[in-house]
Amino acid sequence: MPFSLVFTKADKRKKGGPRPRANAAAFKRALLESRGFPLVPPSVVTSAAVGGGKAELLAFIASLRCMWEAAAKKR
Repeated sequence: MPFSLVFTKADKRKKGGPRPRANAAAFKRALLESRGFPLVPPSVVTSAAVGGGKAELLAFIASLRCMWEAAAKKR
């Protein structure tokens, strides 16, 4: 089943902890190291507090819609 990853709260960081983008990168590495994931699914890092990643997420969703509509026309 196809899926995408959306990492939220990119503006949050625990004291002394890794940055949210570093957490996302570590998660993707863990997926690649597991046997069930030969490829990393598409992902977006977002922050509702500062609006980060909003445009990227909306563009990604729009591209999925375009692919869906193109596939539906072929049927």
